[in-house]
Amino acid sequence: KPRPKRAGSASPAGGEESEAPAPAAPVSERERVFEENPELLIEYGETLLHVLMQVYSYAVNPSVRQMSLSCLAKLLHFSSASHVSQLLCNVPFSAFIAALLSSQEPAAASSALQMAEMLLVKLPQIFEDKFLCEGVFHAVDDIRALAASSEAQAKSAAAVTASASTSASASASAPAAAPDDSLKRPSSSSRRSTDSDSAPPA
Repeated sequence: KPRPKRAGSASPAGGEESEAPAPAAPVSERERVFEENPELLIEYGETLLHVLMQVYSYAVNPSVRQMSLSCLAKLLHFSSASHVSQLLCNVPFSAFIAALLSSQEPAAASSALQMAEMLLVKLPQIFEDKFLCEGVFHAVDDIRALAASSEAQAKSAAAVTASASTSASASASAPAAAPDDSLKRPSSSSRRSTDSDSAPPA
């Protein structure tokens, strides 16, 4: 009677048993719509790209500004490389990203980093030079240096706090010094002097 073959052993033909392919990631409803109707995404981008950039530049409400950046990031994410190249052909988008990175808004800088990464992945031959000319890489270096400086300051402050806490604990646990008896009991010479002063004259 043949022995049963163990899992993972070689097949009779001498080859290794192939593993089951990993299940594909589920496609969202939005992605399915854009895949089935690419002209819809092209029309959306050509119509709203400039509007979204102007909304961010002129809006005062922070939530509105962040929503416009989110829409821009989604537009770049779902668009193909050829569509992105056509869409940003005559748009100063590299300067726009550099301005976002140099702003004092962490959310805007985060969105700018995401969009810059997408552009470098889809069109590196175009945006590497543009980012270099517009100062995007320099702005990223500034953010990294600022983050490193903040981290160093936080570590230094934590070390100072820990040292102060250790010193306070050591002082609290140290035994109290015994009182000096010389401060409590007068010396014999002082007692004699006191007795002589208090004695009545002869």
